[in-house]
Amino acid sequence: MTILSNHKSRLMMSSFAKEGSATGGVLLVAGCCIGAGMLGLPVVSALTGFIPASLILIASCFVMICTGLLVLELTLSFDHEVSLISMAKATLGQTGKFLTWILFILLFYCILVAYASGSGEIVANGFHKLNIPISHSFGSLFSMSLVACLIYLGTHAIDRLNRILMIGLVAAYGILILLGMPNIEMQSLHEKEWSTAFATVPLMLISFGHHNLIPSLTIYMKRNVSKLRLAIILGNLIPLGIYLLWEGVILGMLPLRNHPLFSETVQNQDMASGLLTHATGSPYILTAVNLFAFLAIATSLITTALSCIDFLSDGLSVKNEGKTRAYLCAAVLLSPLPFAVTYPHIFLTALGYAGGFITVILFGVLPALMAWRSRYHLKQTSPFVVRGGKTSLAIIMTIFFAIFILEIFRQFSMLM
Repeated sequence: MTILSNHKSRLMMSSFAKEGSATGGVLLVAGCCIGAGMLGLPVVSALTGFIPASLILIASCFVMICTGLLVLELTLSFDHEVSLISMAKATLGQTGKFLTWILFILLFYCILVAYASGSGEIVANGFHKLNIPISHSFGSLFSMSLVACLIYLGTHAIDRLNRILMIGLVAAYGILILLGMPNIEMQSLHEKEWSTAFATVPLMLISFGHHNLIPSLTIYMKRNVSKLRLAIILGNLIPLGIYLLWEGVILGMLPLRNHPLFSETVQNQDMASGLLTHATGSPYILTAVNLFAFLAIATSLITTALSCIDFLSDGLSVKNEGKTRAYLCAAVLLSPLPFAVTYPHIFLTALGYAGGFITVILFGVLPALMAWRSRYHLKQTSPFVVRGGKTSLAIIMTIFFAIFILEIFRQFSMLM
């Protein structure tokens, strides 16, 4: 998931004088969903198996599309520009605004901690190959400081760099898929363990996070309802296809469950690189996997950090320039380091907390609750209304609240 602050995304959209195309909207939503969390999908799915993981991915995509459409309904019910925070204030009052603001801060922080940890490992491995041994901690400090300096220099340069990185990411993904597909074993894809399935839910939910983009997307598409619906639906289905293919290739190369190497393989966070290297026998595959991981984290880290800086600048009502921008860059990119250094393998854990606790409330319960208040208490009207009335809203709130409660119990049981 890549988070765009309302300020930054609105600047992007406002540069288009004419109505944005449906294709452009679809790609914006898809790009917002796809992020570094994709790296962890096969790892969290390995014990569960391809079939259960695929069904949960599809279900996660469906419910996140539903809540995305609810955000669209809410956005269209206002005749002026809004954000999730301003919509929360209008429908739920100051308490709703405060809760939404805090949830966004926590979401940003969890994701940045994850990226600080993941980038530290990749940087340390890269220096090690150059016969320059550095620690994971120094790798995290190096990567976050470098990104802070780059972001301080300006958004336009970062935007150009990010486009180049995205092209490399797509190319690396295509290479890995092509190399891995001939080595898929169908028997491995049929193995499953339903008892571990719920553990995959948090990361899968956050892999379809696009909701903060919708208010700005509405501006970009000049409130064209049919294009907006298409952008949200197809913009989520494209990542779903990408994730399913990635899961299929990696999980299809797993040893069978009765194989002595199965347990060792699924517990390795570098499972994808190990499986691809072993299956292809290519000495270059590890480089390709590391490049893919680096690009996935780099693109997500840059856009998320930029968004967080803009978000804090807006929320604190300070100018995002000069010394103030330097302080914001330092606060955003250096504050996650204590967690990343203390817990060097926190990448998946941090993303799990972001998905299992924050995303389910921010992008699950709150959109349904705001829609309920908007429709049935404030009597607001919208040119687009999600079908199902009170029943569908109640079901959505129940599903996400149940996930939240079950995740609390799951985390508590892991501590016992």
